[in-house]
Amino acid sequence: MTRKLIVFDFDGTLVESQSGFDQALAEFSRSRSLPFDTVKMMHGYVDPFKNDLGWGVPFEQQSDLFEEMCIYTAKQMYDHGRFIPQFFPHTTDVLDQLKTLYDLAIVTARARESTLFILKHHKADEYFPAYRTLCCARERGYPIKPAPDALQCLLSDTRHSPEDVIVIGDTTSDIKMANNAGAKSLAVLWGAHPKEKLEAAEPTALVEEIRFLPKAIYDLFSR
Repeated sequence: MTRKLIVFDFDGTLVESQSGFDQALAEFSRSRSLPFDTVKMMHGYVDPFKNDLGWGVPFEQQSDLFEEMCIYTAKQMYDHGRFIPQFFPHTTDVLDQLKTLYDLAIVTARARESTLFILKHHKADEYFPAYRTLCCARERGYPIKPAPDALQCLLSDTRHSPEDVIVIGDTTSDIKMANNAGAKSLAVLWGAHPKEKLEAAEPTALVEEIRFLPKAIYDLFSR
């Protein structure tokens, strides 16, 4: 029998990337003599082709700048060990518990190379044999979350049905992706979006601390 699947978002759910991201944004923006708005960037980076990222430039220029910033941030990470996000406290303990009971996967808007680099840096890549990243979306020609395509592609390849899946994430895009695919969702309250915003996206349930995830997952699958 196929085990049930837990699909994690990455930034803000598994790893605390905001502080390093803010520092990289400030450094990059100043190097281009651009204003920067960490709040706009935090809420808009999921789709830089549609959202205002706070640089005050036309969208076509903004998209190119975002690509440049990603390259800059990655180079700093790979070459100098800077901006490497850390796992939230208790994350690896929770993953150790979950891997014995469920299949685990990641769907993220982060690029593939940096996602795998961070996982390998923390010796956590073996937890997640399946994943979908921004690179996967571009290679396969489908939109990223909140569209359901990345999740549906993952489920097709891993042979899981939506009713046997829980998506765990810290933003409305994660919750809407799950809803759009017919999967359950757990909105987490330690990441980017506040409780009120997450509730408006209608998650199946919310969880306040990462150490409560195993029970929250068990309760959802028991419904």
